[in-house]
Amino acid sequence: DALVSIRRSVGLTQSIKALQLRFERGDYYVWLYRDEHGAPTSWERYSIVTTDREQDVITIEMATKFAEDQNYFTHHRMTVDLADVLQAATREGWRIRFEYLNENNIWTVNGTGENVQAFEEKFDVFRMIHTTLHPALDPLCPPTETR
Repeated sequence: DALVSIRRSVGLTQSIKALQLRFERGDYYVWLYRDEHGAPTSWERYSIVTTDREQDVITIEMATKFAEDQNYFTHHRMTVDLADVLQAATREGWRIRFEYLNENNIWTVNGTGENVQAFEEKFDVFRMIHTTLHPALDPLCPPTETR
């Protein structure tokens, strides 16, 4: 049992480090949504605003705009404990602190942490780990030449 525990711990540590490479402060991801005719309807930006390497915690702010020439407006954020996500047996075990920016511009907790859909559908952490540890398998990163 102790050997299995050590292997899991080492695997977890490697997985967290792989994820940390994908969640650097200042990084952002944008999803473009289109209508049935292919015209853009909205842009959703997820920005990594804090990373705590000691606690394995990241904060991601969500911002939206409805025209290409508009500025994004930030409306939600989520705080994710990467180690907790990786240790959970299923997504039902995930807990994500989800907040919204209220009318007084104050972050307000929303829900119990069980609504993980926004994180799950935007960030496939298990694929991120796999392709970070095995870059040749990442379809978004072309293979590099080796000599």
